[in-house]
Amino acid sequence: MRARRYEVIDEDGKLRAYLGGPRFNDSVTLVDENGVERASLRVLAEGTSVLSMADDAGRGRAAIHVNRQGNATLQFYDENGRVSGVFAGTSSIP
Repeated sequence: MRARRYEVIDEDGKLRAYLGGPRFNDSVTLVDENGVERASLRVLAEGTSVLSMADDAGRGRAAIHVNRQGNATLQFYDENGRVSGVFAGTSSIP
């Protein structure tokens, strides 16, 4: 079976998760009971893996990025989408 997008629905027929989609083809997104995208795992074109989490209004609030070299960044965002905190690491730490 092949498709551009796979969807998971609950017992009431509401969308709860999808694989693929309009914004990123390499993504898995979880949707809450109100239809708001709350978490996603995706791989960007340049190879960075991103785990994003949103509040109940769908605003991004935290994200973990890991690039091809293994360097990781944890970012926090305020209610306006501005970076409010960053924790960065590198793959060279023993």
